[in-house]
Amino acid sequence: MSESTSFSKAEQPSRAAPLTIAADGLSNRSGLSSNGYSEQSSYHHTILAIHINDLERTTIDTWVQRNYELRVGLADITRPLFLQITFGGQIEAITPYAREKAREMNLVRPELPSVVAVVVPNSVIGQIIKMLIWDLSQTWQATNLRVFLDPSEAQVWLERQVDYTSTSTTPM
Repeated sequence: MSESTSFSKAEQPSRAAPLTIAADGLSNRSGLSSNGYSEQSSYHHTILAIHINDLERTTIDTWVQRNYELRVGLADITRPLFLQITFGGQIEAITPYAREKAREMNLVRPELPSVVAVVVPNSVIGQIIKMLIWDLSQTWQATNLRVFLDPSEAQVWLERQVDYTSTSTTPM
């Protein structure tokens, strides 16, 4: 059985229909590219799956730019954003640059309703990522976040959150 950790100060997200995301994720308006970053949508285009395979500067810069484009580009903040962020096994250390940029990303529209599943490796670096996420989550206003070791469990949890947000009237 894998581990799941929840960090949430958010109330239940509104029950409006979730955002719809293109099949290949978001269009790359930034012009940035990185072999360590990829994204795609899943579950009827309601979940954006982001894969971070390394913490090279180009990967971090791409992730920061995409986060900014996504959060600033969303006008309807009543509809939750569903994200699955998976950190790959190629990550060996959290660099000061990555830590700094994560803190900067944390300040972009913290009021945006978000449901986030983060998948970390079952390793020391996974535990370090988890501690960084916990630290960052202390300032989030509208984020329901869980950390997983198993990507399929993260996906199932997110799908339940999408279904709950779209149709249910009783809390989970």
